[in-house]
Amino acid sequence: MKDREHQLVTEYALEPNVVTPGASPAAASASSSSSATKHTKHNNRHGRRHRNELDDDENVDDGDDHDGEAGHIDTRALTDPGVVRVRARQLVDLVLQKRVYIDWPYHHEALVEAILTQSCEYTGSASEPRALELSAGDLPRWRKLVTDLESQYRIKKALDMGPISIVLRVRRMIGVKRLRDGSVEPVYQAVGELYPFNAVVLSLANADPRYSPATLAGSSGSSLPVGSTVVIKIKQFYGCLGIITRSGQKLKVQIDTATQLQPDLSDIISAHYATAEQYFPMHVVAGRLHLAPRVLARITASFRVNNRDIGLKLKFSKTDKQVLGYTQRLENAKWTFSEKAIELVRQYMLAFPDLFQAISNPRLPDDDIKAADLFREKPEARLHEITDWLARINRSDMPLVPCGTVALSAATIDLITQRVANFYAQPPRTAPAAATATTATAASPSAAAPAVVNVAKKVSRLIDPDQVFMPVTNEFVQLSPSGPTEQQHPVSLGDRVRYLRSEGPAPFGSIGTVIGSGPTGLMIVFDTQFVSGTTLGGRYVLLSIQPDEWRSI
Repeated sequence: MKDREHQLVTEYALEPNVVTPGASPAAASASSSSSATKHTKHNNRHGRRHRNELDDDENVDDGDDHDGEAGHIDTRALTDPGVVRVRARQLVDLVLQKRVYIDWPYHHEALVEAILTQSCEYTGSASEPRALELSAGDLPRWRKLVTDLESQYRIKKALDMGPISIVLRVRRMIGVKRLRDGSVEPVYQAVGELYPFNAVVLSLANADPRYSPATLAGSSGSSLPVGSTVVIKIKQFYGCLGIITRSGQKLKVQIDTATQLQPDLSDIISAHYATAEQYFPMHVVAGRLHLAPRVLARITASFRVNNRDIGLKLKFSKTDKQVLGYTQRLENAKWTFSEKAIELVRQYMLAFPDLFQAISNPRLPDDDIKAADLFREKPEARLHEITDWLARINRSDMPLVPCGTVALSAATIDLITQRVANFYAQPPRTAPAAATATTATAASPSAAAPAVVNVAKKVSRLIDPDQVFMPVTNEFVQLSPSGPTEQQHPVSLGDRVRYLRSEGPAPFGSIGTVIGSGPTGLMIVFDTQFVSGTTLGGRYVLLSIQPDEWRSI
């Protein structure tokens, strides 16, 4: 057995693959794959190419080999269990707990945490690997995995991977974080993803030097340039902006304490929750409106007649979207409706009772409905009246969001933006002054009553490098209401946050208010407008923070 393995190691030895821009994983490793596959140079109709030692599943010559060699491929490199096992063992030293590049051609960095074959799984590290032998009962699951991966790459990415015999479980790099000594290290996502080894690039000829191990290990606070803007982490000045005036093992930072003061929004948020919309199940709403649930479901969705939509478009089951403040979809896929939605349906019923009577007809077809199916007299004219009535509905406060999104009401957001604007309108004071404005109550919040006085004061402090947030970091800063935290979970509605990314859509250090959260991330209304912002219902400039970017605020 040892002689057999020695022969395989000699015959199918692996060498690291290096790629240059524009090269695919298959073409990248051609220079190191001749001994492994005994491959020859193929020509296809798209041009001459080399195939990766683990990618090539062709053993038919195309008849156009200009080198005059036979197109024979040794498929043992792909299918022989002994060869696969030897290759997986070699990969332990080559890639386990080391960085590779996925998502070709974008070359996204990732960390390899496991090597999988149909018979074994290798985890641990290159110095201390752990091998878990898989049983015959695991073989069907392995075959399904391989089939799914081959189909995914062939159909969705138009890549023919060939037989997949080795799969890597990797964790995608999502950012970097600064350590106490001032150095930075990469941060990888917690959950691993599965990639065929055929589709993974082992190294790049021109890897980004900013994220090389040597650069990350050598980064320290002493390298922070004078004049850099940072966000302070120490409790006394948490969330303040500061400017580095002297670099070194200790940073001398000029701190602007006025940037720590924030308008108090607690009364507005309390009032929102006290008067928040209640949502009712469909059968309850149908009973209140004296409608069949089937009719309510149809009229509140998209309902096309003569290729014109006369539904209220309050719910979208297929795309999993809901209208904020009007509908909510529960985890069991059941729809619920607010009082505003119920009132809108009631108005529709009063305006066009004959439409609802026609929809209630059980013989009405499910699709390809014509106006004549609904109205006996002047069907086209009646349909035109309905579309005109629907066009007059003010949809500025009816934003379409993913199901599961929770957000503040439009009225609450109006109060917040006005309160923030009034806060900044105050002239900065050089010393504390007694507030003369009356703070609004939770029952009737006022946008004109700022809760604190904006005091302008700058102080200098010596700070450890790990006590500041740099633009290069990807960490989490919460300014209110529960104080400093670096937790992974997003903040609550109404919290004030500061944006930390230097190359993101919002400027570094921008402050905003969290107005919504959901499966696609956070919605934040920032205090100042910027080009990359979007609007919610045509009124609010905001930024959507994706779940993997929560550490960016």
